[in-house]
Amino acid sequence: MKKSIIINEKYSNVGRRRWCTQGYNLELSPDVSIVDLPRQIGEVLIHHGRIIFKAVSWCMFPVIWAGDIMDIEPIKPEDAKRGDIVLYKDAGRAYAHRLVKRYHEDGTLYIVTTGEKEYRENRFDKGSGISADSILGRVVEIRRGRLCFKPDELKLTLRYLMKGRLKLLLWTFPCAIRQYVAKIFARLQRFKLYRYFLKGVLNDKIEFFAGTPLIKSSKEINKFCLYQRFCDFFKSFDGDKGLYHITARINRKTVGSISLSLDRINNHRVCALSNLIVKVPYRGGGIGRQLVEKVVYLCDKIDIDEIRVVLLEDNEIPETLFKKLGFEIGVVKKI
Repeated sequence: MKKSIIINEKYSNVGRRRWCTQGYNLELSPDVSIVDLPRQIGEVLIHHGRIIFKAVSWCMFPVIWAGDIMDIEPIKPEDAKRGDIVLYKDAGRAYAHRLVKRYHEDGTLYIVTTGEKEYRENRFDKGSGISADSILGRVVEIRRGRLCFKPDELKLTLRYLMKGRLKLLLWTFPCAIRQYVAKIFARLQRFKLYRYFLKGVLNDKIEFFAGTPLIKSSKEINKFCLYQRFCDFFKSFDGDKGLYHITARINRKTVGSISLSLDRINNHRVCALSNLIVKVPYRGGGIGRQLVEKVVYLCDKIDIDEIRVVLLEDNEIPETLFKKLGFEIGVVKKI
């Protein structure tokens, strides 16, 4: 069984905006097709031809604050103009950002917004935009408590900005604490003695579970899975094409997980790994290694021809882990 590592030479579009997600509380017009909806289908309702969208971050400050409710009117992609705050979908998520550029390429209309990595780095490359067909609507009204205003009517007074900055500071404080604690753990995890001690503490407490998606076509398999203990799952596992999820738990709390997708490519059975995650306090305890070993164990049972994993360039820790488990760099992929 071949084990391959595919290295991406730079960050892909997927996941590049995780820091600026605006939220997923939506009410969509009947004009919007169900296939256009983001993955958070459980939070989508149809209501009076308007999209109601709740912001959950401060990426559009000072115009939009976390917690603001935005009224959004559905529009045709070609009607969106520079300066509009548009709601659009990308990589299965929904975002609200200001449109800063439109361009055509091969007969297709593309947009660039303030949420794009290229915009933040002050560069615009052809092919770096998002298809205008991803636009769901345009923000026409913002509600904040008793205050209600249109995006272009907002007056940025000193009092308004100071109040917003204070709320932003309070909102980011817990995140700053978590980042500080994560740095402490990262330093501890450099020491071999600490890792040895952590493995000893966690070894007898970890339980593994495997899940299959309740909705076969769902990509959010980690949220909509029917789980069972790994040993029971292994007995009944027959290697059907599809998505699976394996989790590591301590006292019923998920501390690590990995996703795998089984498919047939050019008459070869291939298992693609993704979303290997171990929570910060438990890193160095061997959980990541055990999760990958569980995948290999499953693949051995059904005679998989190749296991593939895609890693970002300079992501040394997981690359080292996979190499220790027998994976080899097979392809360097530019994206």
